[in-house]
Parts: sequence; C-alpha cells; structure tokens
Amino acid sequence: MKSIKQQLNQLKPIIYQLLITHSEGISEFDLFKKLEDEGYSGFGKAVFKDQMQLFHKHFILFHLLYLIRMDLREKQEAELEINPLCIILRPFIQRCSDQQLSSPDKLSYYYLDLSNLKDTTEDELNSMLNNFWLKIKVFDKRQDALNVLELQEPADLIEIKQQYRRLAMKYHPDRGGCHEKFQQINWAMKVLS
Repeated sequence: MKSIKQQLNQLKPIIYQLLITHSEGISEFDLFKKLEDEGYSGFGKAVFKDQMQLFHKHFILFHLLYLIRMDLREKQEAELEINPLCIILRPFIQRCSDQQLSSPDKLSYYYLDLSNLKDTTEDELNSMLNNFWLKIKVFDKRQDALNVLELQEPADLIEIKQQYRRLAMKYHPDRGGCHEKFQQINWAMKVLS
C-alpha cells in the first residue's frame, strides 16, 4: 500500500495538468470526477456518502493545490486561485512584500499541515462543519439586515447607524410612518450592531 507521500507525489502533476487543460477554471466537484476518470480511486461518487472519507479526499486535494500554488509563485509562473467552486490558474502578479506580510493565508497554513489530515477526528470535523454553517447563517442575516436598511457591503458601523437614524425618523409610527417597516429597521439594527 502506498504511503500518503507517494500518493501526493503521484497526484500532484496530474492535478496540475488538469488545471492547465481547464483554463476557464474547474470546481472541486468536477476535479474529483476528472481524477476518478483518470483512474484514481476514492474520488468518485462513493466518497460523498461518508463525511470523513470526503474530508480526507478534500484535504488531500487542497493540500496539493496549495503546494502547486507555492511552486507556481516561487517560479513566478502563475497564480492559482483556490475556491471549491472555481479553481483557476491566472497570470502571475508580483506582490509587494508588505501585502504578503499583512494578510497571511490561514487556509494555506491549515491545508499544508498534513497533521491536520491525520489528527482531525469525526467530532472535530462535525464541529468545523457546524461552525461553517453558523457563519453562513450569520452572513445571510447580515445581508438581509443591510437590505432592510438599503445598504450594501462594505458598510461600517458609522454608516449603518446614520442610515438607521434616517430610516427610523422616516418610518417612526409617531411621525406617520409604517409600524411594520419601523420594526424591520429596528431588527436590522439589532442584527448589525
């Protein structure tokens, strides 16, 4: 049986070639299908039936993608954008060192550390997934609240408070405004503050 390092070394050039042949980008799901088509077991439909197995394959894929991105940056050949919905090669752009220092890529640190693959338990995975869905839910509430206040991202707290005051004055029931709209405005401010 092959070690994880052998599997990674074998898969890395295959993934890179798949990225090159999909200049428009490719989703993680489609990359899984392509790897299965190339004969790499464990990337087919069955992987989606077991949460831990899916996590392991996802982690391996993203580990390799971040390694490829590091290699490409080091050689100044290309930039690899990594997103589950679209993984795409872009032209290399020289970054200033200040920009690199100010925004470390936490995901790359996570995926490049193979101990995260080995040590993550099913309980930890469930916790990560629950936190992810909670953040999505909070983001949706924020977006709904911004819509009620007729604002768009990025909106800071000062802008939010100013808009809240304007709309509260306009829709306050004591000033002839709509009680329902006033309640929505108050809900939005509560969510955003």
